Amino acid sequence: MSSVWHNIDECSAEGADLAYPENLDAVQFLVDLVRKKEGNFSGPLRVNLGTNKIQGWDLTGIYQLSAELLSVLDTSSWHAYLTLFPGADANFTLETEIYPEIGNYTICKLYGINHCWTDPWPPRDNTTLVFNNTYNLNDRAYYDCHPGFHVWWSTSVRSYKRDCKGQIGGWGGGAPKCDPDSCVKNLPTAPSLVTMTTDRDYQTENGTVTYTCPSTMSTLDRKTVQIVTCTRTSRDYMFIPGFVDDCVVCNTEPIVANASTAWDNTTAWVIGDNITATCMERYHLYDDVVTQNITCTPEGWEEATDCVLIPYCFDDPPPAPSPLITNTTSVDFRNASGTVTFTCPDLMGTRDGRSDQVVTCSETPTEYVFLPTSVEDCDVCLGTPAVDNATVDWDPSLTYTVQAFVTATCNPSHLFEESVASQVVTCNNTGWESVPGCYPACTQDPPLAGENMEQLAYNFSGVGGVVRYNCSPGFHLKYDGEVMWFYQLNMLRY
Repeated sequence: MSSVWHNIDECSAEGADLAYPENLDAVQFLVDLVRKKEGNFSGPLRVNLGTNKIQGWDLTGIYQLSAELLSVLDTSSWHAYLTLFPGADANFTLETEIYPEIGNYTICKLYGINHCWTDPWPPRDNTTLVFNNTYNLNDRAYYDCHPGFHVWWSTSVRSYKRDCKGQIGGWGGGAPKCDPDSCVKNLPTAPSLVTMTTDRDYQTENGTVTYTCPSTMSTLDRKTVQIVTCTRTSRDYMFIPGFVDDCVVCNTEPIVANASTAWDNTTAWVIGDNITATCMERYHLYDDVVTQNITCTPEGWEEATDCVLIPYCFDDPPPAPSPLITNTTSVDFRNASGTVTFTCPDLMGTRDGRSDQVVTCSETPTEYVFLPTSVEDCDVCLGTPAVDNATVDWDPSLTYTVQAFVTATCNPSHLFEESVASQVVTCNNTGWESVPGCYPACTQDPPLAGENMEQLAYNFSGVGGVVRYNCSPGFHLKYDGEVMWFYQLNMLRY
């Protein structure tokens, strides 16, 4: 018991080939022949035939199979065989199969085809045919792959033989194909928006192709880069893995200036998911809106609107350093560009000469605040102090702060109260000290007392002032018998 591949050799040894019926009558003849040979049998018998489709059921025109017979043969298989069943009915079937199995009988036909009648198949690309030009049964033709190529079904096989099998397909079903020792097909397609980068020799063994997700995106297992390697297997060179996952996860926190989100790196935020961004304190999107939904898209989180400062000064303006400084606010002064104006008392100013200071609700990198953040004290007396009938040593190049002073000097023939010619004028927190002016006065001492007389004290040297003289005891003035005489100031002299 053996298959047709061995049976043809056995038939050939007797100068025969395999039975190849061309019509149903010939098939019935073979069935009857086996039944006569076998006699009574209890189980089905398998009978192998030479009929095959390797080069067409008609073996390239050598046989002329009837249409009736061809209708029985299954075109999806390659080899035909008979199955005989026991019993008086003498039933049998004509069946086909892809690979021939061992049979109980093989029928030989005398004076058959014991050679190949054509040349071996021509070599395919990257293949060399080695053939000694003999066509006998079991003569061989060799197909050698070129360097860098292998027989398509095994990366370790570099050469393949085709035996002459005569009527069972001649030189076989075609020349084998030699594939390159490299990955030439089935490179995974890069998913949308994924960047594919190839090595210089990416198709050779261990060559790589890198697939990179868009920035801020990853696969479900958090890969941002996937590498496919040209790998040698027993059968072929192929890219492994043979697929690339889509980048569907937004794997970084969405960027929204001056806002926070509920994002965390333990949650897979996939395309279509939404996350809420909430503005920080004192920030908004517009009006009273402080939240927004952001959607994960194939390119990452959609572009969000940054939160901006609310144009409003929540904190109070700086205080005035003195209760004497007054302030005036603009309408809605806490809104952006609103103002508070601080005004010094009359005739007072700051050290840089201002009598008014304005603070404005202004934007900073973190909030709206009143700027400047402090108000300078009005501690400088402005202008020249006014003293009647006197000059002061005020210097315009100097700054006169509170407690500073200048000296006022009376004009000629003038004095201050207490008969002094000069007096200090002090800068107070409301302006220059108010000093009574100089009045017309005798600035020289009155005449000395004469002999046997004394000069009495006096405290007023102004015009109309009186200096009195008294005679010593026992003496009197000679004029009109009066005891006392006086000089009266007149015309600024005694």
